[in-house]
Amino acid sequence: MRLAFTVSADKPLKDVESLKSTSGGTGLNALTGADAIDFGLALHGKGSSALAEIRQVGGTAYARVDVDGLAGLVGEDASELRSMESELPPELKVFKEALQGKWISFDSKLMEQFTNDLGGQAGAKPSAAPSVDADTQRKLLDALGSVLSRDVTFEEKGRQGDADRILISAPARTLVRDLEKALTPLAKQFPGLDKELPTSSLNEIPDRQVSAELLIKDGVITSIGFDFAQLVPKATSDDHMVVKLSLSREAAAVQAPTGAVALTKKDLDGMMGMMVAGADETGFDFEEDDLAAQS
Repeated sequence: MRLAFTVSADKPLKDVESLKSTSGGTGLNALTGADAIDFGLALHGKGSSALAEIRQVGGTAYARVDVDGLAGLVGEDASELRSMESELPPELKVFKEALQGKWISFDSKLMEQFTNDLGGQAGAKPSAAPSVDADTQRKLLDALGSVLSRDVTFEEKGRQGDADRILISAPARTLVRDLEKALTPLAKQFPGLDKELPTSSLNEIPDRQVSAELLIKDGVITSIGFDFAQLVPKATSDDHMVVKLSLSREAAAVQAPTGAVALTKKDLDGMMGMMVAGADETGFDFEEDDLAAQS
């Protein structure tokens, strides 16, 4: 499979005000709703067409899914989803078109509001993300740097095309053990890691040297490759499952698809009402007498 992620803006990301002002958001969440940022995410299988694709252009989000392709990817039959198509009422045709693989568009702020409504948080302001002080950040970087400089080796392997090929190697079990020792004392100072880090079972980690390959062009990493078969204890030299991350500054700007069908709040409310009605018809609620009779 291939996963492509593209970001485009009319200025460096560090200078985009809407990204700076996002309430502590990070990663994809920080990009969502930032009008000055356009991005695209596409999952491809063996064929050339995308199995699933999400784009945001000018604050409007777009999504498209190949139901049959995704079902085939995981070995499932898409007929059940297809049967839902005929059950959808005419006023919810936008969902029927989504099941048919057509592009759907929606305002990202609308989806955020709808999600908040489901959680009973309508109108609530997002809380600021917890921060980590500069001293703790420095300690974390120092701890990571100490482990990596001790356990990881870098070897030049010549050139591949117009890029330098670098092999990064480390003893897997030793590296994990040393990272645990270095990070555990700092974990409580990081929001979300205030509980003790889970202790890895070192016996499940292969006691062998593992490596990753970097391609560097003009001082910038253009490719990272790692063979996950190295982490399988009984894997042989003939077993491979290589995952490769390619990076490029030359990707085309993200474009809005044509012919997208707009998803409205009325559509979302209608689908939610249909789902609630369907749940009631299945008889999930039990009377007290019924429960007593079954106990």
